[in-house]
Amino acid sequence: MIPVHENCFSARAQRGAALVVSLVILVLLTIIGVSALNMSKLETLIVRNEQQRQISMQYAEAVLKQGQAVASSMTSAPYVLDDGTVKLGSGVAVSWIYYSAGNSSYKNAFTDINWSSGAASVDVDGDSINDGSYFVEFLGERAAAGSDTESKTLYYRVVARSTAGGTETVIETTFGVEKA
Repeated sequence: MIPVHENCFSARAQRGAALVVSLVILVLLTIIGVSALNMSKLETLIVRNEQQRQISMQYAEAVLKQGQAVASSMTSAPYVLDDGTVKLGSGVAVSWIYYSAGNSSYKNAFTDINWSSGAASVDVDGDSINDGSYFVEFLGERAAAGSDTESKTLYYRVVARSTAGGTETVIETTFGVEKA
């Protein structure tokens, strides 16, 4: 028979084992808790970024609608002077309309646009802060499908930009307006 004090499973041989096991479990639980906190922070950032993106998109859509309303009211074709100035059919010179119809030497609205000075600024929410800007590009005129050649349609592209919410959003639309 083996004496009790020589047994490898004796109480004396296992002293401190419970402490080591409990410390390992505590470290594992701490790592899991810190990971959960980091994931929570990341999810909060994702949600905040998505909200900012949606705000920017809503502002860009509002700016685009305003640009469409302005372009829809232009029922006579704009024209370009020799110095490159674009004038509306009424004779008013504007910086926010680009004339690209049949004139490849004129500036390309997508590469040369200066959003701070070459586009019309819009305050969407009435707080006197520029929420976005737009420009109108005259694409040309042609007879509408299925109509006589006398009736012409003016085609415009409206490009709107918003930086609301710290996110830049650029959207565009192309449409026709019946010539007066």
